[in-house]
Amino acid sequence: MHERVTERTLVERGLTNYWDYNTLGFLAPDVRYASGTAANDVVREFKMMVRALHSVGIEVILDVVYNHTAEGNHLGPTLSLRGIDNFTYYRLVPDQKRYYMDYTGCGNTLNMQSQRVLQLIMHRDTVRRFWRGDGGQVSEFATRLSGSSDLYERSGRRPYASINFVTAPDGWEMTDETWNAPSVGSLGVRLSGDAIDEVTERGERITDDTLLLLLNADASPLEFTLPAHAEGQYWEELTDTAEAVATPEPMHGGDQYAVQGRSMAVFRLSVPKRRRRNDRSAEREAPPAYKPVDALEVAAQPMPGASAAPAEEMPVAVSPQPHDEPILAR
Repeated sequence: MHERVTERTLVERGLTNYWDYNTLGFLAPDVRYASGTAANDVVREFKMMVRALHSVGIEVILDVVYNHTAEGNHLGPTLSLRGIDNFTYYRLVPDQKRYYMDYTGCGNTLNMQSQRVLQLIMHRDTVRRFWRGDGGQVSEFATRLSGSSDLYERSGRRPYASINFVTAPDGWEMTDETWNAPSVGSLGVRLSGDAIDEVTERGERITDDTLLLLLNADASPLEFTLPAHAEGQYWEELTDTAEAVATPEPMHGGDQYAVQGRSMAVFRLSVPKRRRRNDRSAEREAPPAYKPVDALEVAAQPMPGASAAPAEEMPVAVSPQPHDEPILAR
């Protein structure tokens, strides 16, 4: 059903690729199957077809090939992904970046190790089951959310090796028993923007915002405990699917936030705008010298304002280094 083109070699011989496994646009329905020619008409007709089939009890299953595209090898046309970011979307020969690793026999191979490609082909069936309220979906849902390492990484990294910190609603790290409990229908995920292990095409480190995702697939509201953060930072609500407008008041670690049933809330770790400008000015005037600090030493320091507690009662989560298992110190 995807929009596709026929290979040049076939066109020159007056033939057509009847298999249609030569995708041009993964998210665009093939215009040949529609009566209309405008893009909106094609999408609308496809949706109408699916609804009509469902109305008479016929299930619709799309057979999708995500391992290559219609752009072929290095001699092929530039139609989509090659023109957007060739290095990111395709597997290239390590010492000859002009050429493609042709594992598919179709001229090119999508780079399943890239986060952008994984976003394109992410499994949606697990997400649907999670929001539908099916039991025992939290573990697989988190695996899909973090890039499906069980499918695309030989090392078989667990979800929390990619996600910085995964918690239960009360703020404690989830155990293996909780991961697979059929009654668990909620998940809190912190995505650290400074824990990305990728670099740009110039070799520069990639950083981004730190986000907090609170997901509640249960029918009833559920309160989440927001995780701790550094002094001067706060959690800024970006969206809540149960609210028309985001809450403007900043929230802090330890605060309770109620997520309505079948809803999701997204927060961003922020600092006051005036503080950001001051920090940038200070950096331009006198850049601080780099001093390596042991991660465990930093994590062991209590947060400002936190009440004193015996060491065995104070959980401390340490962000995992790339390709390392997470550390949980008590």
